[in-house]
Amino acid sequence: MHIAAHISEKNHKNSLLLTMLKILAAKYPHHIFTFYSDTIIKDLEGNCINEVVSPKIKNNLMLFFWYNFKLPRILKSKKQIAFISDAGMLCNIANANQYLFFSNTNFLQNSNTNFKNVFKKSLQKASKIFVTEPYFNFLLKSKYLIANDKVETIYYGINTEKKLPIPLTIEYIKNKYTNGFDYYLCPVNEYLKQKLTIILKAFSILKKMQKTSIKLVLFLDNITNAGLIENFENYKYKEDIIFITENDENIKEIVSAANTIFSFVDYKPNNVAMIALQNEVTVVLEDTEMNKSIFGEAVLYVSIEQKSIADMMQLIYKDEAIKINFKTNVENLLLNYNAENAAEQLFQAIYIP
Repeated sequence: MHIAAHISEKNHKNSLLLTMLKILAAKYPHHIFTFYSDTIIKDLEGNCINEVVSPKIKNNLMLFFWYNFKLPRILKSKKQIAFISDAGMLCNIANANQYLFFSNTNFLQNSNTNFKNVFKKSLQKASKIFVTEPYFNFLLKSKYLIANDKVETIYYGINTEKKLPIPLTIEYIKNKYTNGFDYYLCPVNEYLKQKLTIILKAFSILKKMQKTSIKLVLFLDNITNAGLIENFENYKYKEDIIFITENDENIKEIVSAANTIFSFVDYKPNNVAMIALQNEVTVVLEDTEMNKSIFGEAVLYVSIEQKSIADMMQLIYKDEAIKINFKTNVENLLLNYNAENAAEQLFQAIYIP
C-alpha cells in the first residue's frame, strides 16, 4: 500500500499527522509513505519518500493550484494510494481515496469566500475526515451537515514522561527562574495580549489580600515583552512579574514547576495545559464550550473577568486541597492521548488490502 500525505504545518515537530505517519512507517516497513512538504522532513524511515513542493505554497491560490493541477498526476501515477491532507483541501478531479485531517479549528477561521467553497467541496470529496478532538467532530457535523460515520475522532499522542529528569527538581527550576519563589504561570500570545491587563489586575488583588510572595510568570509565545503592557512601569507589583520566552527547551520545566497554570490562549494540541496535567499541575482555563468539551472535569474554569480570575487565584492560594480533587479526572482524560493507538486507528481506517 502507498500512503501519501501533504504536511502543511511549517514546524514539522508540531504536525500531529506527520507524527502518526512516522509511527506507521516504522511499524509497517513493507508499505511506502510519501510526504509532500515545503521544507525537508528529517529522520524518516527507509520506506519514506519526501517530496519538497515547488514553488512553495504561500497562499490559498497556490494551494488550490497544487491540489488541482499537480496532485492529480501524482495520484494517477500510483496504485493503491491513500492520500491524506492537513491543509483543508483535496483534489476534486481525482478518483483516489482521499482523507482530511484536522488538529485545530483553523477551518472555521478562513474568511476567504472562494476558499470556503473549495473547503466544502473537499469535505464532500473526502472518503473520511479525521479529527483529534471530539469537539472538532461536533463542529464539523453541526456546521457542514456531514454524515456521522464520515468523521472519526482519533485523538493524538502526548509525551508520557511525567517526571522531570535529575537535576531538574521543582526547587532547582524555581531557583533558576524566580529566585526560589512559587509562581503562577500564564501563557501569553497575540490572542491574549489585549486581555493581559485584566489578569494583572486580578493578580494585584491576590497580592493585596494575601500579602503573598508568589510571582506571576508571563510565558511569551511568539511575542516580546517590549510594549506588551501599557504603563507597566507604574504597575505596583511589577517586581513580581517575570517575562520568559517560550521555547522547546524550557517549556516542560517551567510548566512542571508552576504552582498553577492560568491559560487563556487559543487552543493548540500538546499545549501548556496538557503538559501541566501530565505533570500534576493544576490548570485554570477560560469557561468555554470547547475547553469543557476537551478537558471536562480535569481542570478549573473562570471567565476572563477581573473578579473571576482574582477569586480563583485566592481560592487556590488558600486551599491547596482543591488540587487533589482532580487527580482521577486528569488520569482518565490523559488515557485518550496515546500516540500508538491514534496512529493505528488512522491506519485501519485508510488501509487498502
